[in-house]
Amino acid sequence: MTQKDKRALSIVKDLAKPEIVEKEPEPILVVEDNDVLRKLFITQLQVLKLSGEEAANGQEAVEAVKKRQYGFILMDVSMPVLDGLDATKIIRQFEEENGRKRTPIIAVTGISDRSTCITSGMDDFMNKPFLLEHLRATAARWLKQTVNSEP
Repeated sequence: MTQKDKRALSIVKDLAKPEIVEKEPEPILVVEDNDVLRKLFITQLQVLKLSGEEAANGQEAVEAVKKRQYGFILMDVSMPVLDGLDATKIIRQFEEENGRKRTPIIAVTGISDRSTCITSGMDDFMNKPFLLEHLRATAARWLKQTVNSEP
C-alpha cells in the first residue's frame, strides 16, 4: 500500500462518529475490482461500525448473495468477469426465484449514469470518489429501510 493510500485510510478513520444503527445489521457486500478502493470502502464501513465482506467482481458477488443475505450491496459498475449491471440482474432474478427479500444494491461508479443503474435493478447511486458522509447517509437510509421491512 502506498503512502497516499495509507494517508487516505487514516483520514477516513479520523472522521469516525457514533454508530448509525442501534442493532447489529447484516454485513455489507462491497463489490469492487480495484483492491485499494475495496479496502478503502471496507475501512469506511468499519469507521461507521458496520461489517463488510468483499467481492472483486460481479460473479463473486452473485455467488456471495446465493450464500447469505446482506444489509445492502455497494456495487461497482465496470468490472471484469461480470459487470455490476449484469450481476444486479442475476441477483434480482435469484431473489425472485428463491423468495428472498430484495437486497438494496447501490451503484458505486465514476462513469455510469444513474438511469442506467436504476434500470438494471439497482436501488441507488453514488459517484466515486465519495466522502464518508455520503456513505454514512446512504447506509443509514438503506439499513433503516431494511430493518423497517423485516417481519
